[in-house]
Amino acid sequence: MNVRHLVKLELMALFLSLLILGTFLQLRLPFISFVLPQLPDTWLWIESPWFYAGTYTGNLQLPIFFLCLALLNGGLSSLVLITYLGIGLGAVPIFFYGGGLAYLQQPTFGYLLALLPAAWLWILNLRRHPRRLPSPQKYLFATTVSLLIIHLFGGLYLAMYYALIPFEFMLRFVMPQLVWQWPATLFVVLLVAQLQQVWYTKFPPNQRHRRRTRRKQYAG
Repeated sequence: MNVRHLVKLELMALFLSLLILGTFLQLRLPFISFVLPQLPDTWLWIESPWFYAGTYTGNLQLPIFFLCLALLNGGLSSLVLITYLGIGLGAVPIFFYGGGLAYLQQPTFGYLLALLPAAWLWILNLRRHPRRLPSPQKYLFATTVSLLIIHLFGGLYLAMYYALIPFEFMLRFVMPQLVWQWPATLFVVLLVAQLQQVWYTKFPPNQRHRRRTRRKQYAG
């Protein structure tokens, strides 16, 4: 096994560990809603007939998911997600409520099921030119659409599981979470994009290719 393959395996293990950690790391996260929210362990700071603000108990799985997409190439990020879902459905309790095929009956499984389609949509939108990085506008579009797909699919799955009205459930459960998730995720993704731009400016692809060619010549 050469060094590049070893580095790829280490990156996959790192982001797989981060996804699992992000699932179980519970934090107090902010929300803003114009209807009474239906969120876990809600603490209300402001309560009025038309405006609610406070915190709820959530995790950082989605920001870590987008960090994985932003830092890894399409093939590696897909492998990380497939491995994560495969291990969890194979009875290892790495999901929030456990693991195994019985997890298909959990109300939050819709969110897990939406991760792969959202990742593939991200990859299609941000296919990288060999010598040019995607623009910030493309990152903005891909992040927003992928985040909405995850919440739309996951929210509909939850609403059908509990036999609730989908539109009302979206207003009470999904929209309050997007208040922090959307800007936080965009910040992470655009920060990574900016760092990649600095790297490409300092070490252009042509220059890196020439260095690899010289090393091969010397090795030969």
